[in-house]
Amino acid sequence: MNWGKFLLFIVIGFAAQIIDGTLGMAGHSSAMLQAAPQAELCALDRDEEALELARRRLEPFGGRVHTYHCRYSQFEEALDDLGWDKVDAVLLDIGVSSLQLDEAERGFSFYGDGPLDMRMDRTAGLTARTVVNEWPYEELRRIFADELAEIQRIKSEGDYEAARRLVEQYGVKVEESLHQEVLDRYAGLHLAPYKGFINPRMTVVRNEEGQPTDVALDYTESYTEQMLRYGRDYGVL
Repeated sequence: MNWGKFLLFIVIGFAAQIIDGTLGMAGHSSAMLQAAPQAELCALDRDEEALELARRRLEPFGGRVHTYHCRYSQFEEALDDLGWDKVDAVLLDIGVSSLQLDEAERGFSFYGDGPLDMRMDRTAGLTARTVVNEWPYEELRRIFADELAEIQRIKSEGDYEAARRLVEQYGVKVEESLHQEVLDRYAGLHLAPYKGFINPRMTVVRNEEGQPTDVALDYTESYTEQMLRYGRDYGVL
């Protein structure tokens, strides 16, 4: 039995109205709509490029799909627009997508040269370049110190509402020597660093007597292929 599909059916199978608050490339939404052929989907994403690709992928589901360019925290506005007063299931897969990491011009990748953009929503005005190059040093120092203190408070007190607000606004500073080490390590693997969280496929190498002598690592599987394989072959209840 494929436990992943079984669990999806149990959770989604009888849903009538579903929210996907982080639509991305629509992989999750496509699976949910197949598992629940009677359901309609309210799909949200801040990234217009991802939305356009997702809309094409979800075309076979026709009028069952309603997409909105907004944050998942703005779901109430989308529900008001649809006239929905309740939902049966909500999915949030929070984080940066491989689509954003793979394209150097988005500014999230450390592998390829590109503008320091880092906007989830490219229609927004403020870019990381403006922050880093134009904001006063003392102001940046204060911001980072305040954010660190807030993270410690959230972890200590279990303030989930504050954690939700914080998750959409964070700053990352990479030490140059550490960045170079990452580049050097990935160069030996012939992979793009920071591209995504991909595990190698491991195959035991055996000698003529059948004894294990090594483990061969295969990195040719893409992120999408790996996630689909995991969903097909593995499941947790």
